[in-house]
Amino acid sequence: MKLCIILTVLAVAANVTTALRAFAVIKNMLDCHERLGINEEDLMVIQDLSDMKSASEYTPGQQCSIYCQSEAYGFTRRGQLKKWFMRKQPRIAQKYNLDKVFQNCKRYATDTCDGPIHLAQCAQQYPLHIVGERNL
Repeated sequence: MKLCIILTVLAVAANVTTALRAFAVIKNMLDCHERLGINEEDLMVIQDLSDMKSASEYTPGQQCSIYCQSEAYGFTRRGQLKKWFMRKQPRIAQKYNLDKVFQNCKRYATDTCDGPIHLAQCAQQYPLHIVGERNL
């Protein structure tokens, strides 16, 4: 019985920690939107790097919304790629050759609203396509 109670407490603690992390990400993203004065109609959510289009296809407000998402979720920090974050995201690590991305996309790492868009487009140029090729 004690083991069951301990396991239940641990499960609840893990769920609370996850919820607090998710809340912090959303709060950071909304704070960024407010700080940059992004209009509601410009709010953007990009689910996957491969969904990213050219910067010219987004309004300035949409570009800044994408920047806020990138910063809040940890893809970038002040415009710089977060290597550890990208390696821990299966949707990214299993799709792109991250060593080549980190090596070749640094020049697009800018702390501007269009920076994450250019980084994502650069990353799209380095897919994992060789059988057995993996990110370590």
